Amino acid sequence: MSAKCDEDELLRSVALQNANSILAARQRAERRREAYLAEAQRLSRTGSFGWTVSTGEINWSDETYRIFQYDGATIPTVDLVLQRVHPEDVAFVKQTIDRASQDAKDFDHQYRLLMPDGSVKHVHVVAHALSDESGGTEFVGAVMDV
Repeated sequence: MSAKCDEDELLRSVALQNANSILAARQRAERRREAYLAEAQRLSRTGSFGWTVSTGEINWSDETYRIFQYDGATIPTVDLVLQRVHPEDVAFVKQTIDRASQDAKDFDHQYRLLMPDGSVKHVHVVAHALSDESGGTEFVGAVMDV
């Protein structure tokens, strides 16, 4: 009986080591994919974002932070975005945001950003509306520094 217990324990140990190796390989592959995506966004000057309308929660990729020239520790909000929008484009952007959040429709528009140093950036923003698990609206999109 002792030999059988030892064999079972050895098999469990080998199976656990294999599972851990597979998990570690998958985690390395996931980190590599994330690094490739981040580099592709940097090279193309295209950031990504997610926006949950009901909570106002916004998530930005590193490149989106770079485009808007905000520190990565800053929590993104609609007001924070509007602070960077060129004064001549603010009404249009507010209207676009309001319409998108009320109608839960995709949007695709261009506007200007007025940066703290006085420079102007032109951005193209495209987003797809999704229903979240509670039936609310969530947008997944991209912002391109054109």
